[in-house]
Amino acid sequence: MVLLITPCCYLLLHTPKAQNKGYIYSAISLGCIAILGSTSAHWVMYYSGTSLCGLIWLGTMLKDIKIANYAVKNKSHFSNPLEITTYQNSQILSSSSNANKVNFSGNVNTALYNSSQQQDDNNECINSKAKQVHINNSVVNNALLYIENNYFKDINIDTIALSVGVSRSYLVKQFKLATDETINNKIIEVRIEKAKKVLLKKSVTETAYEVGFNNSNYFATVFKKRTNYTPKQFKRTFSS
Repeated sequence: MVLLITPCCYLLLHTPKAQNKGYIYSAISLGCIAILGSTSAHWVMYYSGTSLCGLIWLGTMLKDIKIANYAVKNKSHFSNPLEITTYQNSQILSSSSNANKVNFSGNVNTALYNSSQQQDDNNECINSKAKQVHINNSVVNNALLYIENNYFKDINIDTIALSVGVSRSYLVKQFKLATDETINNKIIEVRIEKAKKVLLKKSVTETAYEVGFNNSNYFATVFKKRTNYTPKQFKRTFSS
């Protein structure tokens, strides 16, 4: 009761509604049947209980497989299948007496300031729109946080919706209302901003894969469109 049923009941109460709870239900049913079997000394109940638990687990796994297949079929074409789980943002700016380094640092600081300013503007936009229509700020902010922390992985609308515990259509609607942009566009925006830093230390191909693109040519096309620089031009300009 203490080791199985009680913690599972706690998990059940604190698990988002949209998340698959079959594993929790199966564990609770196994615990209940174990208690009944022990008190009544009917060992057949144990066998029937484990069979029931196995069937619930099977149904839960099939549901997970269905969700995973749906996510694969609907994933965006720019997602990267490579999971770079050990990647962490590194500090780019360092103090130097060299004049060129000082100029470069100023450029990057300006870019970082503009990015921060844009984030503040987005937050103000969310607060302003929330007064006019019902916007679930918690869902939108959690989605933005998930993108920021997982941009280098194989993420798309379905995986983000699953992570925040809402449906795909609800997330798309709330995100658009709050930010005036699509989720796919936001993912690309975050990846390009991260790429500006990585490009200064790594090759174009390495940068493309590290920030979540699975094709360096497509990365170069998107980077040029977003920054008016090709990756190589950006690297030469700001690394010198």
